[in-house]
Amino acid sequence: MLAVYIDVCIVIAKTKKLINPAIMELSTNFKITDEWELDKYLRVKFKIPNERRVNMSQPFLIEQILSGI
Repeated sequence: MLAVYIDVCIVIAKTKKLINPAIMELSTNFKITDEWELDKYLRVKFKIPNERRVNMSQPFLIEQILSGI
């Protein structure tokens, strides 16, 4: 037996048009909710320096961890 719990799955594509089919496919096998805008949901900051790289950070969470809250 294998049990896996994942609370966040991030779907990224070159265009939003490509994301909907991926979400629909995932929802046929898994119970999911679509929060759409990741930066509003997780306060994730994105920087895309080029086509092959995406930098993600969570400054708010990092500040909380460092301050001990």
